Amino acid sequence: GKFIRIHFTSSGKLAGCDIVSYLLEKSRITEQQEVERSYHIFYQLLQEYGNGIGGGFKAKCHLSDDIYDYIYVSQGKTKVESIDDNEELEYTEDAFTVLGFGEQEKFDC
Repeated sequence: GKFIRIHFTSSGKLAGCDIVSYLLEKSRITEQQEVERSYHIFYQLLQEYGNGIGGGFKAKCHLSDDIYDYIYVSQGKTKVESIDDNEELEYTEDAFTVLGFGEQEKFDC
């Protein structure tokens, strides 16, 4: 896998990036460990904040409100006390805006 970290100046202009390559463990691809969460964006998409973005993420993506309807992401932890998924979704949406994505582009990617 690859992790891409994008760096910005304080004014929001692209300053650079770095790419880290890593080896994915087969067990992490096929199943979720009891104490882990995966695909953090998925947990964000189910949050209330998403209902107000472009007609609502859940409606546009045809998602239910119940994380347990999604076996792969509900095998382990579904909630982490130190992570506010609703707030993280706000940050994610703000990042798309800073990068210049229009409302339609946010749903097309």
